[in-house]
Amino acid sequence: MTDASHATASANRANAKSMRKAMTDAELKLWNELRAHRLMGLGFRRQFPIAGYIVDFACP
Repeated sequence: MTDASHATASANRANAKSMRKAMTDAELKLWNELRAHRLMGLGFRRQFPIAGYIVDFACP
């Protein structure tokens, strides 16, 4: 990984963290239904960096 891509990855992680702290009402309601494996036993992550983007919810 180059220094530039590492800096970008670090910035994406920091941005995702701040987005998790400032969720909209709709995101919070959805997250409350998805968290703790409540949807068919699947685990979800929120504001998750993937390939240079930050997705709101991901099921890895």
